[in-house]
Amino acid sequence: MGLDLGAILLLVVAYLCLLFAIAWATDRGFVPEAVVSHPLVYTLSLGIVAGAWPLYGILAIAAHFGYGHLSYFVGMGVMFLFAPLLLMPLWRICRNYQLTSLADLLAFRYRGAHVGAIVTIGLLVAAMPLLMAQIKIVSGLGARLAGDSAPADMSQSLGLVFAGAITVFAILFGARPISEQERHNGLVVTMAFESLVKLCCFLLLGAFALWHVHGGSDGLSEWLRTQPGQLATLHDSVRSSSAHMMTLAFFAAVVGLPDLFHMALYENPSTRAVTRASWGFPLFLLLLSLPVLPVLWAGMKLGAPTPMEYIGVDIGMKSGSPAVALLAFIAAVSAATSMIVVSTLALASMTVNNLVLPFFRPNDGTNPYRRLTLTRATLTAVIVFSAYLLSIGLKDEGSVEELGFTAFIAAAQFFPGTFALLYWPRANRTGLLGGLAAGFAVWGLM
Repeated sequence: MGLDLGAILLLVVAYLCLLFAIAWATDRGFVPEAVVSHPLVYTLSLGIVAGAWPLYGILAIAAHFGYGHLSYFVGMGVMFLFAPLLLMPLWRICRNYQLTSLADLLAFRYRGAHVGAIVTIGLLVAAMPLLMAQIKIVSGLGARLAGDSAPADMSQSLGLVFAGAITVFAILFGARPISEQERHNGLVVTMAFESLVKLCCFLLLGAFALWHVHGGSDGLSEWLRTQPGQLATLHDSVRSSSAHMMTLAFFAAVVGLPDLFHMALYENPSTRAVTRASWGFPLFLLLLSLPVLPVLWAGMKLGAPTPMEYIGVDIGMKSGSPAVALLAFIAAVSAATSMIVVSTLALASMTVNNLVLPFFRPNDGTNPYRRLTLTRATLTAVIVFSAYLLSIGLKDEGSVEELGFTAFIAAAQFFPGTFALLYWPRANRTGLLGGLAAGFAVWGLM
C-alpha cells in the first residue's frame, strides 16, 4: 500500500517551499553572517556534487564492481585533498579577474571568444545526461512510493512538477541581477541545508538496512556467507583495474562539473574556507559512502526488483515501513534539487556570457541588465525542461547508470586544459581545442 499521487506531489512542493523559505530568510538577513560565512556551511554546500545519481545510481556500480563504487567518493575527495595545487590557484585567478565559470576561465587563458563558446557547448552536452539522471531517479522513486496503485503516467507527472518547481526556485534565487563580488548567500545556505538533509536521511536508511533488515553486523555477516557471489564481487574488485580507471575519471571530472566549479570557486567566501573543505569535504563523502553496501544488500535480501537505483524506497515498502521509504525519497529529492539548481544556474550564466553577449545589441530605451536577467531565467527553464523531456523516453533498466558514466567521462575532457593553464605556460588554444575535439569524438563514438 503506497501513497497517492497527490500526497507525493504535495510532499515535493512542500519540501521545495521549505528551501525557498530558508533562502529567503538568509537573503533578508535573518540568518547571522557568522553562520552564512562559516567554513562548515561552505563545506556542506559542496555536497551538491553528491546528487541523486551518486546517492542511488552508485548502487548499481556497487552491485557490478563491488568496492569499485568507492571510486566516485575517492576521486572527488582526492581533488580537495590536493586543493593547494589546483583549487586554490584557480580560485585566485577567478577572484582576481572576476571569472565566474570554467568557460570564462579557459577563454581568458587561451585568448579567444570562440573558446568560451565551444567550452560552453561542451559543458552543456556533458551536464545534460546527469540532469536527466536526477529527474529520472526522483520520478522513478516517486512511482515506487505510490506502489501498485500508481497510474501509468505518474512518473512523468511527478517529473514535470519536480522540474517546474526547481525552475521557479532557481530563477528566484539565482538568476537575479548580482554583482560579480557578491555571493548568493541564500543559495549557499540552502545547499548546505540540503547536504545535511540527504546525509542524515541516507545514514538513517543505512542504519535501518543494517539493524532492521539484516539484524546487525552479525546478521549481515551470516547472510554474506550464504551469498558467495557477493563476496566474490568484492574480492575481484580489489584486484580489478576498473576501479582505478573509474577513480581517475571521477577525479578528472571534478573541474568539468559546472555545479561544483560554481560552488567551490565562485561562491567561496575565503581561502580559510577552502582549507577547511580540503579535509571536511572528503569526510562528508566518506560518511555518505558508508550506507551504500548495507542498503544494496538489504534490497537483495528482501528481493527488491531492479533497477538498483530504486532500492531505497523498495526496502521501506517491502519491510512494511512507509516512513523509511519516505525518508529515502526525501533524500533523493534533496540530492537532485541541489545538483540541478546549481548546475542550471551555472550553465545558464555561462551561456549568456559566451553565446548570447557576443551577439547582444541592446536597443535604445531598454534596460540591458533586465533583458540579460530575463534571458538567463529563460535559459534556466529551457535547460531543466530539456532534461525532463529527454528523460521521459529513457528505459528503466540500466539507463541511470549509463547516464552517470556518460556525463562524468565527458566532464573529464576538460581536465587537461584546466591543469595546463596552471602548470604549462606553452599550452595554447590549438592544443586545447584539438584535445577537446578528439576527446568528445571518442566519447561520442563510444
